[in-house]
Amino acid sequence: MNLRKLFVLLAIVSLTLVGCAQTEPEPEVEEIVLKLAIQDAGYGTAHWEHIIKTFEAEYPNVKVEMTASPDIGTLISTLAQAGNDDEMFDLIQAYSPYAAEGLLEPLDDLLDMPLPDNPDILLKDAFLEGVDKMIVPEADGNIYKLPKSMWIGGLFYNTEVFEKYGWNTNPQNWEEFLTLMADIKADGLSPMTYAGIYNYLYFTVGWHKAFELADEAGDTGFREEFVNYADNRFNNEYMLEVYNKIYQLGELGYFDQGVAVLDHTQSQMQVIQEKAALVSSADWIDNEMKSAYPADGFTWGYMSIPFVEEKGGEIYVTAGTSDSLSIWGGKSDTQKEWAKKFLLWTFTDDAQKVTAEAATALPATATFYDNEENVANLVSAQKAIFAYIAKNNVVIESNYAIPPANLDGELMQMANTEFETNIPLISLAQKTASEVLDAANDYYQQAVGR
Repeated sequence: MNLRKLFVLLAIVSLTLVGCAQTEPEPEVEEIVLKLAIQDAGYGTAHWEHIIKTFEAEYPNVKVEMTASPDIGTLISTLAQAGNDDEMFDLIQAYSPYAAEGLLEPLDDLLDMPLPDNPDILLKDAFLEGVDKMIVPEADGNIYKLPKSMWIGGLFYNTEVFEKYGWNTNPQNWEEFLTLMADIKADGLSPMTYAGIYNYLYFTVGWHKAFELADEAGDTGFREEFVNYADNRFNNEYMLEVYNKIYQLGELGYFDQGVAVLDHTQSQMQVIQEKAALVSSADWIDNEMKSAYPADGFTWGYMSIPFVEEKGGEIYVTAGTSDSLSIWGGKSDTQKEWAKKFLLWTFTDDAQKVTAEAATALPATATFYDNEENVANLVSAQKAIFAYIAKNNVVIESNYAIPPANLDGELMQMANTEFETNIPLISLAQKTASEVLDAANDYYQQAVGR
């Protein structure tokens, strides 16, 4: 029962009480205003407008004021630097560096709360398998962000082109993938492309592929070493093997020669225009490129690069959170209580459904996918991802790790920059994997003080 219905019922009861000389006044309910800061980008704001409308209908004493901007991070940063908690938003789409600085409200208690529309299900039990890996505590052990929706990365292709040439849409191991690359090149297309200026190859090849190789080797402790920032984070044997194989692909001419200067739109257009066969991106590609589709339609297919040698082995795909909210810690207890109610509301079936339909973001809750109609209404790139997962032994990996308290952020950024900016040179066989990974690891070892 919502508050409005409750107030009406109380009024009726009070009028029918016998022996009352006059009607008792209705109890006062505190009016609450929640300020919400949203990044106005690829997902848009229509789904947030719907979520706010339904929340306000359920709680009529609450008004949610949304500020949406492509540059919302700068506004939040400005307010944070001013140090005025009253002026700051209650809910923000920003996480770093505020969690590490102790400026956000812990959200651990939300995990043990029931869903508003499914009270038999606690939030911690509602997430799709693999999404739980994205719920990552900070160094202080607290959780400050929960995944409202997610993205999944990999290689996307034009299904019509693959059908025309008869190419393999589901290579099962490294050998079969090499054969696919050779077939595509022989037919005159660039086998693979990606946005080199943004390191979009990460959505297909990254730390998760080192975990894939470690699992095949039976090295069960490698993932834990990564989480805990062990030595040789960049140039361990598995990362070297991953990027030696990328170098091999470059030597064979399997990457488009222009990747170093391409942005995400240009690289994705190459596939739509049948100049390249596969592009590394994430499931937002469908919404991002819809205005460029031909009049007769366009359907995306999906695959990952299997680095494993054995068919049927675990194939890792990378994923991450999107469109998620955090709560500003300096607000009053009352404001934070209502902010948590709103955040919990974003996990209702209705909110998750509108997130899929209006934002074309993949919902984080399992109940969404239990409904066949919901899945049928996903865009083609997302349908292709789940079709691939159904056919293969897929592990969804978020590449999470907990930074140690003594980590030098500036040196760690230098390590990441050394690594990421040189990925195009590895993929074009202009720099070896060991050259790049050794240089990045030197910065890393200094960052962790070892």
